[in-house]
Amino acid sequence: MSKKGQSLHELLRAAARSSYFISGEINTKLDEHGPGAGRSWSRSRASYADGQQYELDGISVEYPDWHFNVRPSNTEPLCRG
Repeated sequence: MSKKGQSLHELLRAAARSSYFISGEINTKLDEHGPGAGRSWSRSRASYADGQQYELDGISVEYPDWHFNVRPSNTEPLCRG
């Protein structure tokens, strides 16, 4: 950090962006919200069944060369990814 005159955040951001595509948060309006949103998650799990899946905060799916996380908003009828 002292050699480059940058914060840790700036150094890590530059390193990550040079190696990975980072889209930022993408919001999608859901027709279903709350308990009914489970149908969307079931479809997502089935569509990406060949990836390593975790369900700690929404659904996270990992592949050897890419990953994603999708979760329901707690305050709006949105899916955040």
